[in-house]
Amino acid sequence: MMIRHALILFAGLLAALTFACVAVAPPPVQRVKAVPQVCLDKGISDGRTFISTQQVQYLFGNPDPSAMYPGYGSGPRGYGPVGPPYDDDLLKAFDSAPPFFQADLCRLTKIFINLNDCSDTSCLNISWGYREQPRQFAALYNGPFARYIAISKGLWFGGGWTQSYHHYETAILRNLLGWNAPYYESAIPDDFNPVLLAALAHELGHVKWYETFVSSPGGPHNFRQFCDGNFFDAWRGGWSVVHVPPKWRELLTPAGRRRPNAVQDTHKDPPQTADIDRAIADNNFDGNSGAGALLDQIYKPDAPWANFFASTAPDEDFVETYKLKVLVNADNRLQSLQLVIPTNPSYRKNVGDKIDNGLAVKLQCFRT
Repeated sequence: MMIRHALILFAGLLAALTFACVAVAPPPVQRVKAVPQVCLDKGISDGRTFISTQQVQYLFGNPDPSAMYPGYGSGPRGYGPVGPPYDDDLLKAFDSAPPFFQADLCRLTKIFINLNDCSDTSCLNISWGYREQPRQFAALYNGPFARYIAISKGLWFGGGWTQSYHHYETAILRNLLGWNAPYYESAIPDDFNPVLLAALAHELGHVKWYETFVSSPGGPHNFRQFCDGNFFDAWRGGWSVVHVPPKWRELLTPAGRRRPNAVQDTHKDPPQTADIDRAIADNNFDGNSGAGALLDQIYKPDAPWANFFASTAPDEDFVETYKLKVLVNADNRLQSLQLVIPTNPSYRKNVGDKIDNGLAVKLQCFRT
């Protein structure tokens, strides 16, 4: 018994020594993504400093960027720094954003959280982006011309329309169509982060439109200087006949599309936005000529549109394609966004299938 006990004790000690000699793997190294130099120049090295430097501030109401001197006066004046729940979500969005989008965010003069009350998609009416122009200032003023965007607090408190990315895109699509049947069923990823990235990217896209096509604020548009004009190949006549958008682009809902000169450009290939509008107005949803079939053509993998929003006007085409470029290059990139059109016949499409097909060339126009 004594010998057996000793052997057991020895075996236990040997086992303990054996386990004590096993090397413990070091914890994985968390690689910190270097931010662009334009951000570092403003003291922004990560999402935390994106907030602490007050690059994002609070604001009440909309400015009037169409006002001319002396009515304009100066740009919107906010206050900060922003706090919960905005700060945590915004710093996560910044940290997950692709470097080219981080740089674009840092080039803005200010980003605002618009604190005006709203609900559901009415919150889109208090989200905006613009670059100042010479007409807003006294004669001989030659800059600098500020760049601003605002997103609504309604993304956080405006109802369930932003609880997930597929809910957010569904609300926008239905608002633009004036038809509540189509919906996005799911997305990957499908949390709040892509909602926030999408909202920021859309408004920044409107600023980027002017930075891209109007080199000198207040000057003429040059549609050929971006991607040699090829970005607009899906529009009838191409870059040489694309119309300049209104200075202040109202949301292109069905009512918005009926405003004078709101929509002046048509697609090179059918369907036209007017065809979809007409089918919906006539309650013609089913069959090969119904609204369902027409909308499905916009979402086919080889179609040149990021979504229905992009197909409504050339500037929204640019903005929504830029937004998609941001989402598919984020750390947790957009892989899938499943659309369901519940007509007879019904249709199912994945926006993710467009990335390497009909949208490949247009997405490459935006540098990363």
